[in-house]
Amino acid sequence: MPSNLANMGISFNPVYMIREQFKDDMLLKHGLVDLKTGAEVKAQRQFDSINQVGNFLTKNSRHQKVQDSEWEELGYAGRRLTWATRYKPLRIDKELEITQAALDDPMSPVSQMLAGVVKEDIYRTILAAAAGSVETGNPGATPTTVTAANDGVITVDGTSGWTRAKFSQIIETLLAQKFRIEQIKRAGAFISPTMNTAYMSIDSVINRLYSSYNQSAVITQSILDTIPTEVVFGKTGDITYTTAQEVLPITTGDSTVRHNVLLMPDAMAAVVEDMELFVNDNPTTNGGYVDEKIVFARYRIGAMRKMGQRVLLLDETVSA
Repeated sequence: MPSNLANMGISFNPVYMIREQFKDDMLLKHGLVDLKTGAEVKAQRQFDSINQVGNFLTKNSRHQKVQDSEWEELGYAGRRLTWATRYKPLRIDKELEITQAALDDPMSPVSQMLAGVVKEDIYRTILAAAAGSVETGNPGATPTTVTAANDGVITVDGTSGWTRAKFSQIIETLLAQKFRIEQIKRAGAFISPTMNTAYMSIDSVINRLYSSYNQSAVITQSILDTIPTEVVFGKTGDITYTTAQEVLPITTGDSTVRHNVLLMPDAMAAVVEDMELFVNDNPTTNGGYVDEKIVFARYRIGAMRKMGQRVLLLDETVSA
């Protein structure tokens, strides 16, 4: 086995690992997101065409830092999905550990850790796409940007505080959009710790949970016994995250408004392309630590809202 593993890439299909980690999660459990690899998407011809292939990242210095770059755009029912290449470095001290991490099977502990980071980024990317704009237009033409509101996404404004009336407004809004209760029960709400606390603070909710000795008395499992929920981490009054660290989207230019996201089934399309692990022993890209090496995880990801009416934004004011 060679001792110098620099520039050796070990490629594998991430879907096996990602789907195993996602199978019990809200995103896939109720079919909220159509998560596939690029090869699956193209083989099943779900996308209209590959609109354009982005430029390769040009190396212009000896020790160039890895950066995100646009990959390619896909057309889906008149909409566009842009893939971006992402990189995540892990620094580990011993070469033996690096060797095993790079050459071991995809279910190895380090591979699982890498997949966990990818999974978090998938959440962040999909939920940002749910709240963001979509691009439409003919392939090759300058796209038209359509905001979430103009795409049919409705916002329930809880910035003044989440009350029982506000939680009831969520279901009222879905019913008014002609969703049946059976469909609403298959939705998924991704909420912050502060929204979870607000729901658990409703007297009728917490009293019933405690009186029934229910272990879920510390976390919201469903809103008004109807909408399944998943609590994702984020800033609270005691714990601080930067905007980039938040999983739930933050309003651009306004770090005080956070969008909790409710997705109806088949609301989103997402593509995860092949992941690659690279071993790099160049200390210049390693902070100057001679005895340390790096594992790079590279993968491609893209997400797009299929239909705005299947997405609800549940806004709240981020704790100071």
